[in-house]
Amino acid sequence: MTILIIAAAAAAFAAYGFFSLRRLLTFLHIFQQEEYDNRRFAAWLGDRRAFDRRASLALAAAGVAALVLGALAGGWALAALLLAAAAALAGLGAAEADPRKTGKKPLALTLRARRILGLAWALGIVAAAVVAVVLAAWSPGGAVAVVAATLVGIVLVQVQPLLLTAANRLLAPHERRVNERFLREARDALARLRPTVVAITGSYGKTSTKQILAHVLSTVAPTLATPGSVNTPLGIARIVREQLKPQHRFFIAEMGAYGPGSIARLCDLAPPDLAAITAVGDAHYERFRSLETVADAKFEIATAALARGGHVVVNADQVERRFHGPRVAGAPGSFTLVATDAGLAEPGADAYVIADAEQTVEGIALTLRHGGESHRLAAPLYGLHHCANVAVAFVLARRLGVPAESIAAALRSTPQVQHRLQVIRAEGRPTLIDDAYNSNPVGFASALALLDRLGAASGGRRVLVTPGMVELGARHEAEHLRIGKLAGDVVDLALVIGPERIPSFLDGFGQGSREGRALHRFPSFAEAKRWLDANAARDDVVLIENDLPDLYERRVRL
Repeated sequence: MTILIIAAAAAAFAAYGFFSLRRLLTFLHIFQQEEYDNRRFAAWLGDRRAFDRRASLALAAAGVAALVLGALAGGWALAALLLAAAAALAGLGAAEADPRKTGKKPLALTLRARRILGLAWALGIVAAAVVAVVLAAWSPGGAVAVVAATLVGIVLVQVQPLLLTAANRLLAPHERRVNERFLREARDALARLRPTVVAITGSYGKTSTKQILAHVLSTVAPTLATPGSVNTPLGIARIVREQLKPQHRFFIAEMGAYGPGSIARLCDLAPPDLAAITAVGDAHYERFRSLETVADAKFEIATAALARGGHVVVNADQVERRFHGPRVAGAPGSFTLVATDAGLAEPGADAYVIADAEQTVEGIALTLRHGGESHRLAAPLYGLHHCANVAVAFVLARRLGVPAESIAAALRSTPQVQHRLQVIRAEGRPTLIDDAYNSNPVGFASALALLDRLGAASGGRRVLVTPGMVELGARHEAEHLRIGKLAGDVVDLALVIGPERIPSFLDGFGQGSREGRALHRFPSFAEAKRWLDANAARDDVVLIENDLPDLYERRVRL
């Protein structure tokens, strides 16, 4: 009997180790998307109620069965429980989806992720071993042993996400040392190679402006820009360490704000010679709680640039005068404003005015006026909000000495910004407006206007696929109601993903004026896409407006 119990315990221990590794990978996928922030990860766990059910119920059922067996057959109960637990945990672990191969953004097992995963797994194994030794030393008999082992097993299953946060906390000193080394190496590289640093921030528009500017500058000199939406200290440091070369004359860094002081830290890493602020808006409302706090954080980039004798370009359409006015007045000559209406800018400030902006099926066109000069610009981009991004890029390039004619010529060959109102046409297929990386009210409204324009040209249905927006905080309901009404005025068919998250959007859509509009609900983007593939017509125009990462859309059922 003793040998059988030992063998069963060994099997249960091995099965737990396998189950724990697979379950930790599942949670690490979300933890990574929350940027290894323990507090945000804990909030996600609570919001999604991501506690285990299947393994806990399986262990409880095994415990009940073992108690019944013990009552009928005496001393076989504990061995039966351990064997049943081993089978259940091994089966559930094998059935767990591998997030390295699934999900919109698969789990990347970086060195940091491996360290967290390894330590969390080791903590779980040590905890299980300690408990096993204690139970063996206690040597409870019969039903007591079965109940105790069952409860311990359930607790070990439920604490898996907490093992990740514990490992993250224990590794924090080491991660700080590693990060400080990476940041120091990046600072040294920038100081040694001395490219002209252009820093761009904003609640939205920063990635598009960066990519437009990078294209323009690359036509006149070797230029390096942070790729995609890379805008954190470690992300920027990695690009500098791995890609910055002596021949690079310009380095363009997108800078993201995740709280007060975050832009200042980025500017300490890559001190800007020239800076731009594209917007102060609702996109960060959840993190900052007020537009004033957002503005203070964004203008940290201006403080850093001016400290080096640099210059700052501000989109006055999307940065209210109450935010830019006092700063512009306090540093005359150090700011240039871009606006569709000169009245939006601080009186007397240097300003470029956007006029005659239009959207055509080939792209956008605008006139940019400054003093007595007038420049007609065109770019194969879609969405009138890109006019301001083009204007900001134009002003930045002029400040860097690029002739206006050269900028205008480069803009005519600007590549579309991927997943940001990217229009994709294929023979025999619906026209696709890919705005999957967009999540702000201004961009959403601009995308709907483009959908209406292209839909009118094609003669097909105007189709919207969206899960709504994120990180709006207290403005979530009001903004979705407003955008829902806009959509209801334009859209023929709305495919809404996770409608329970945006009820006010549904209300607003119902108030729209578009005759015959319809709305379908889907739990995931994948299911909406399958429906669309089966039902879309070649003349339809389909707008993909935002595509939530797994931590928002995924429903973890454990």
